[in-house]
Amino acid sequence: MLAGGDNPGDIGLFGPRHEWQAPIASDGTLRPSSQVVAHLGALFGTYGSTLAQTKPVTDIHIGFYSAYYLTENPGNPEQAAILQEIVSERDNWHFDGIYRILIAANLTAEAVAVDKEESVLDPERIPVLWVATCRYMDARTQERLSAYVQDGGTLIIGPRVPEWDLAGRPCRILADTLSLPKTTAWAQRGLATILDVSSVFCANYGTLAESATTEVLGRITRGESQGAIITRQSVDAGQVVVMGCALPDLYQYYHDVVRQLAQAIGCRLGLTLSNASLHATRREGPSGGFLFLHNLVETEQSTTVSLAGNAWHDALEWDVTVPPRSGLMLPYNRVALGHTSIQVMQTDAEITLDAQSLVIHRGVHAGHSKLYTQLASQIALASGQATIEYANRHVTIQWQEDGQAQPIILQFGRNDSTVQDPSVVADILAEGSR
Repeated sequence: MLAGGDNPGDIGLFGPRHEWQAPIASDGTLRPSSQVVAHLGALFGTYGSTLAQTKPVTDIHIGFYSAYYLTENPGNPEQAAILQEIVSERDNWHFDGIYRILIAANLTAEAVAVDKEESVLDPERIPVLWVATCRYMDARTQERLSAYVQDGGTLIIGPRVPEWDLAGRPCRILADTLSLPKTTAWAQRGLATILDVSSVFCANYGTLAESATTEVLGRITRGESQGAIITRQSVDAGQVVVMGCALPDLYQYYHDVVRQLAQAIGCRLGLTLSNASLHATRREGPSGGFLFLHNLVETEQSTTVSLAGNAWHDALEWDVTVPPRSGLMLPYNRVALGHTSIQVMQTDAEITLDAQSLVIHRGVHAGHSKLYTQLASQIALASGQATIEYANRHVTIQWQEDGQAQPIILQFGRNDSTVQDPSVVADILAEGSR
């Protein structure tokens, strides 16, 4: 909502007042959030057409099973008890548990409808599929997941292994087809070693039977029931991992444990951050990519971001600092700046287009931006503290640490003598200072 105001004719739910802390208040004054909205508008105005052509780069797929969410209308008391169990585990162990941890651990997840026939579970497109499961699952979905593994997919399930259908009748198609280890005991409050990480607290867990075909990735070492809680085994062309421990997103160290576990299972993670307090995702397409960094905490956070190379670009690295409670949208790999022929190769700060000027919204720390254009020599510094280097259609702008953090304004035009209207420069500087 952009602006507050009045609801005429008593049509408002709370009377005539319509005031929801919008960027523009009812009396027309601008709230602090209006500056953020204006800046986002400038970013979308600069990159909108390119951004629309990009797609999130997925690290892992998660299974959306609709039966776990269609829980409002039980048909009978027996089904009501089943749904009550599903809702509790779904809310605490699935949605606010492992799925939330995967996102917090900087894995970009894409949801797949595992119970819909039109959603093909193709291991080529979905190499790793994580499905948080309860004890209940219909037969057809169990068959689909079994076939996915047999065709070469990597499936992670748990913390419960499905043993019943949605009506409460025995249904062990998934467990029997894949020869999954049986749960020997269900217990609470244990300490586990997962991979090389010790003292991982597990509030609820099921110990799993071990055999010659299972590899143990996690084990309860202290608790009322001890033994394996995470196992991996090969099945035909694929593999299946049973994660028998429920992990609500209570502790930050869970994020690192799950990230390591995902890598050990086979997830190829393209983004690596030296500071786990920051959250990062990316979108890529034929016209370039965008790195999104979010700092959700109350203090400034710095990090080194490493991006693995792929068919579209070489490996890249950023050293950036993100202010408290804010984010950055950083284009890379020849993203066009609006209607111009100038492309962003890589940047440590956001860049927007303002008429015949490029505005680098730098922070207080040192950084650089790399541009590409056939008219490199026609880019000149109009305002701000920076050095510019020209080399073979590449332009590198570097800036040093500066507590004022005034925007860097670059002008471009027909020749090096083009002079930007001083009033325009003043307006941009004033906007940056706000």
